[in-house]
Amino acid sequence: MSQRTEDIIETLKAKRLRVTPQRFAVYANLLDRTDHPTAEQLLTDLNQHGPVSSQATIYNSLQALQGVGLVREVLLGEGVCRYDANVVP
Repeated sequence: MSQRTEDIIETLKAKRLRVTPQRFAVYANLLDRTDHPTAEQLLTDLNQHGPVSSQATIYNSLQALQGVGLVREVLLGEGVCRYDANVVP
């Protein structure tokens, strides 16, 4: 297991989140991005490269990650919610 994988797992556990393959994949994907993807973009990306997820699973993962402060919603003016794991002010 890589150090990065261990760090992500420890971060999720520290926030008292269950580490599921889908939640791990959503958070890892957001950490790797410099853009602000929509939930639909995450779903497409993860279903191509990671554990297969449903739209509901992606939204639930995003909601859980957002609830503990690891992810934030970004509104860029077009009325679509986008997400970012860079939560440092």
